[in-house]
Amino acid sequence: MSSAICPCRLSSPLCEKTISMPLETTTHYNQDIINKAALIFCKKYFTRPFILCFFGVLLALTLIFLLDSKTWISGTLLSISLLGCMIFVLSFFIYRKHSLTTYRAMESPTVKWSFTQECIISESDIGCHP
Repeated sequence: MSSAICPCRLSSPLCEKTISMPLETTTHYNQDIINKAALIFCKKYFTRPFILCFFGVLLALTLIFLLDSKTWISGTLLSISLLGCMIFVLSFFIYRKHSLTTYRAMESPTVKWSFTQECIISESDIGCHP
């Protein structure tokens, strides 16, 4: 076998030599990418609590309007569930605002990504992050 990359797997014992080549690429950020990233972040971390709060709102509204149960339990469930839904929405806007502020602080919206066997590094105008 030659010293080029093996067509099977890089770590295959059949290969005589494994070539480790770093890969570099660049990303040009824009406001749409920042908005999508903020939404993905909030979906990833807040989807389950949001769904739970949403069903809590539906349950509380059902108790209050359909079953005519105007007790402190229904009101408490409704207020806590609405608060949970509002936290989800506010967290998206706060995180998005912070991300856009960081984006606007960059002189150039270009980020250089370097991938090696040891680490992944991103370099931009706001710094280098391993």
